[in-house]
Amino acid sequence: LDAVGNALAFAHMKGIVHRDLKPENVMVGEFGEVLVMDWGIAVDVREKPEADARARHKSTIRSPAGTPSYMPPELAEGRGADIGPWTDTYLLGAILHEVLTGHPPHRGDTLLAVLMAASASKP
Repeated sequence: LDAVGNALAFAHMKGIVHRDLKPENVMVGEFGEVLVMDWGIAVDVREKPEADARARHKSTIRSPAGTPSYMPPELAEGRGADIGPWTDTYLLGAILHEVLTGHPPHRGDTLLAVLMAASASKP
């Protein structure tokens, strides 16, 4: 997880938050290199969006996006203004939770139940 944290730190320095970290998006290469994959829903979290930005700005986010089983409350509730580097830190912790317990932190019988569990984010 240390290498994933380093990749995220680099992205965060550039003003980018991944928003969909999960075990399936972390790959280990042939030579042991760690790759963080699928940046498709990443957002720009800089104060002011730049005209040539390639990622959506967090201020445009109004609905949930990502994988509900791992989501922090701000993603589950679609609170784009509250997205920041801490969002990815939460997601990294959710991966660690699964490594330690064998299951993701938020579970439920329906998508709505999982989103509600993510919104509540009980330890």
